[in-house]
Amino acid sequence: MTDANVAMHDLSDYRILSTRQQAALLGRHREELACLIAPCVIEEQVRDGTGVMVAERDALVFVNPDTSDSAGAKGVYIAYVLVRPGMRGKGLGGQILGAVRACFPDATLSLECLGRKRVAFFERQGFIRAPTMQGGYFWMRSDPEQVKAYVDTVARSMRRAPGLDAAA
Repeated sequence: MTDANVAMHDLSDYRILSTRQQAALLGRHREELACLIAPCVIEEQVRDGTGVMVAERDALVFVNPDTSDSAGAKGVYIAYVLVRPGMRGKGLGGQILGAVRACFPDATLSLECLGRKRVAFFERQGFIRAPTMQGGYFWMRSDPEQVKAYVDTVARSMRRAPGLDAAA
């Protein structure tokens, strides 16, 4: 089946969509996902290998693999998770994250999450939330040691920030 044969209104299975159609689908949910990456950039990143789309029938995830932290630990950044409206609350989000884990079994997964409902979902999936947030987003990792290292780094940088009283 070619791209031309799969109209955007025929979304019965996210797996059969082309990369362009998957990126456009994420774009249609930009506000809900707090999507900062334009669909054309998502499509370009998939094409050049810096981004990967993982699709199931009713769920879609866009990730940036081969990221690493300051210690060089292998990681995968989860940019967007989309579960088909009307299919949420049925375990599909956990299934698609399981597919991501299967694709990248040795990697630590990380993401930035906006909203308490989403934070609670990712915590149920085994992610640990850093106690700090930036711009309303919570930083979350699948590795507790890396969350601790992140918190320690933030605390050290705050103590060194000009104009802050170290005793405060």
